[in-house]
Amino acid sequence: MIIDRPMLKARSKEILRASYLKSVAVSLVLFITLYGAAGSSATNSGASPDAVQTGSYVAAIPMSFAALLIGFAGILMIIMLIIRVFVLNVLEIGCRRFFIETSYGDTGIGVIVKPFSRAFLNQAFVMFMRDLFTCLWTMLFVIPGFIKMYSYRLVPYILAENPEMNMSEAIGLSRYMMDGYKWQTFIFDLSFIGWMILSGITFGLVGVFYSNPYYNHASAQLYLYIKEQRGTM
Repeated sequence: MIIDRPMLKARSKEILRASYLKSVAVSLVLFITLYGAAGSSATNSGASPDAVQTGSYVAAIPMSFAALLIGFAGILMIIMLIIRVFVLNVLEIGCRRFFIETSYGDTGIGVIVKPFSRAFLNQAFVMFMRDLFTCLWTMLFVIPGFIKMYSYRLVPYILAENPEMNMSEAIGLSRYMMDGYKWQTFIFDLSFIGWMILSGITFGLVGVFYSNPYYNHASAQLYLYIKEQRGTM
């Protein structure tokens, strides 16, 4: 079944107009949950005079202090992982739930925290395993990892409607629903590339105030469309 992109986008625009301010707010929260904890450090591989001089300074640092820095970095990474697993991933499910529920009528922003009150640990575990599987596949080969990312795409939506569904059921259902739709979904995502470019040109303003909410609603509509076609849940 071919995805009717114009129909999904038109429906998304209607929903966005009816819930604009809430959609902007939740989209901002969703953006933070997806990208806020990403590392922003960068390193240079080229050797320069400054780098050589810096190396001499590093060599002079006592080993005990270096070990302290490594230990601190390790603790920081563990803290960030805990926040990702038990807060941000679960919050993503709540945001996806908001975009699903707005398809049926007015929905309060408070819905984004509902996953924390029901089957919280199960949802955190399933999302963690989704990320782990995607990471392992990507480490094996980039293309299989990319494909698996689309295979697991619907997991947060599925959990939003079925918070007690276990890992094998949620991931298995997402794979089943995306079978035959992965390439079409990739094309669906590409159709928003113009909005992404425009958002970059405007330093993210278009993204915050229009294209991100628009895309999030469209993604929820895509999930509901595939769900209907598959006759699941």
